[in-house]
Amino acid sequence: MSDILDQADEASDAFFRAALSTKKPEGPKPDGYCHACDTPLGDGWRFCDADCARDWEHEQSREGC
Repeated sequence: MSDILDQADEASDAFFRAALSTKKPEGPKPDGYCHACDTPLGDGWRFCDADCARDWEHEQSREGC
């Protein structure tokens, strides 16, 4: 039997999964390569890690200056 904390945790997980599934990605479309470092990636990926995503965002913000 689960306690109230387990139930709250399950409800929270379900909420975040639903929110992430409806979030529209911002930025470039996936093309099979990391947009920051050109590492080959699987289908649907735009960056190989969070550092590359931040680097790409930083470069894009500098181009708008």
